[in-house]
Amino acid sequence: MNLQPFDDLTPTDVQNLDELQASQLLQSTVESGTTLYNNLIDQIVGTQEWNTLTYEEQTYILNFTPQQKAMLAILYEAANNSAATGGTPKWVHCALCIGCTWL
Repeated sequence: MNLQPFDDLTPTDVQNLDELQASQLLQSTVESGTTLYNNLIDQIVGTQEWNTLTYEEQTYILNFTPQQKAMLAILYEAANNSAATGGTPKWVHCALCIGCTWL
């Protein structure tokens, strides 16, 4: 199967991906998310806001999985695209709050 960009994949294509194909398809998103994650961590660790988090919250943030980092990249891109078109849809706000302690 020739892996195409996400926009060109049909639901059937997605269902028929094997683990290696899915991993290859998501690799650039994981790399982008890892870079974004590292930049965010560099900016937040040691700040007053960081110090108000509990140990468990800090540990959770410092131990993002590759999948969580990929999702971070996807959400960041969605938020940027939405802002460029004049607003952020409710689903982006909701998705960005997954894992928030106040939910």
